[in-house]
Amino acid sequence: MHHFSAWGRIIACVLLSLAAGISLAQVPPTQSANGVDFVMGGIGTDESQAILSEGKWWPLTIDFSEHTADGDVWISDARVRIVNAAEQTVFDQVCDGPLLLINLPPGAYTIAAQHKASIKVQKIQVVKGESRRVSIHW
Repeated sequence: MHHFSAWGRIIACVLLSLAAGISLAQVPPTQSANGVDFVMGGIGTDESQAILSEGKWWPLTIDFSEHTADGDVWISDARVRIVNAAEQTVFDQVCDGPLLLINLPPGAYTIAAQHKASIKVQKIQVVKGESRRVSIHW
């Protein structure tokens, strides 16, 4: 019978995870503003994949991209303002990555996202128990 040290087991798990193609990147920490929890980030493939995987547990995932001469690329620094049906601002932040997970209660919302001098507006419905992904593209 073989006995492995704790470090040996940890190293074995890491190597098995890498061999299986599992990302070791973590989702950035959850933040909160005005009682709304959110995660933003997605810089780098590993972090993007981790956030997108986590998105299935959040009511709303938003991704930001733009068309350039080299093709479509994800962007950061989009200012996102979300208002509810009563026209109250429930979220207003500059996103430090191309992905945003946001925990909004069920209801109707309007998203206004600004990148450079251009603003995109989209109306959405958040439904209890469902996860929705919205793409905003300039």
